[in-house]
Amino acid sequence: MEMKAFMREVETKKLVDLNAKVDKMKERLKFLVEFTQLAPSEVRQNREVFLWLQRVPRFLSESEQILGNTTRDQENALKIRRDRFNDELQTYNKQLEEFSSF
Repeated sequence: MEMKAFMREVETKKLVDLNAKVDKMKERLKFLVEFTQLAPSEVRQNREVFLWLQRVPRFLSESEQILGNTTRDQENALKIRRDRFNDELQTYNKQLEEFSSF
């Protein structure tokens, strides 16, 4: 449950904040490009920020899928444990009935 809450917070708050910061960076970069010449390494480094930001939704959807699969697996494991527990209770109940009949 904590992971789901964290993912919601990332999508609703942190990603919005990150986009706002990147927008500010775009404006600063536009200013720099107008008045200076950037080295190729600086251009690559700045380009990576924009490319990474485009990949974030894919990472979020993959994380959501992994979280859903994990949740489903844990629920199935819990159901199996519950069924085993119920079977064990029935066995104890039968033993109790046999014991009380003596």
